[in-house]
Amino acid sequence: MLLVLLPRKRWVYEVVAGRGVPALMAVTYVGIIAANWIGSEGGFSHAWVVPCLVLTFLFGPAGWLSYLVVRRFGTPS
Repeated sequence: MLLVLLPRKRWVYEVVAGRGVPALMAVTYVGIIAANWIGSEGGFSHAWVVPCLVLTFLFGPAGWLSYLVVRRFGTPS
């Protein structure tokens, strides 16, 4: 909202876009991970997940899509 109301103020860019929004996203991410860490059923013991992780790192959506395919058609470990 500050970027819309005060578009020419340098401090708005430095505080909001430079630190505020990234910090808020980081705190939200850590909160989501912490809330779901204990009850998660996930694991990385299935060998087909490794290529999915590499694809996710290199080509985000392609890795996610390959993971969905592995999850759907892969054998249970």
